[in-house]
Amino acid sequence: MKYFKDCITLTEVKKVYRHWAMKLHPDHGGKEADFLELSKQYEEAVKRIQNSTSGKFSNSSEVEDMDAFKKAVDTALKCEGVVVEQVGSWLWLSGNTYPHKETLKSAGYRWCKKHSQWYFPGQQGKRRPTGLSMEQIKSLYGSQIIGTGKAEEKNNKLSA
Repeated sequence: MKYFKDCITLTEVKKVYRHWAMKLHPDHGGKEADFLELSKQYEEAVKRIQNSTSGKFSNSSEVEDMDAFKKAVDTALKCEGVVVEQVGSWLWLSGNTYPHKETLKSAGYRWCKKHSQWYFPGQQGKRRPTGLSMEQIKSLYGSQIIGTGKAEEKNNKLSA
């Protein structure tokens, strides 16, 4: 299946990736092979759009934002006990995040003292309304849980 065959902009690729990552991630009952295929096709789609000479495609700063977003999702999903939730175009992390503090910082996440959660801004330069509770933000922009990070090494050793 070609997940990204109809995508012509990086924004579309990002949206399709989020949609399929929710369905294919092993934490949501998907197969690991399918999720790896999605990741491979995502990278190919980004390269295809980057290499396009047409003026209708996105600029290189959007490509960098998409790469950073994908790395942020992948990093968070590797952190055991961390819940990854997409709220609008931002990622919010809850759960047992303290042991992963340095990892999250290095991946570009920031700490929100008001909501006591880590966040990764999906679209740089876009500001959210201030003074809203997390529930109001979720209601306004929509939210979906992408997954819960699990320590793969630990799980593999226990099952062996």
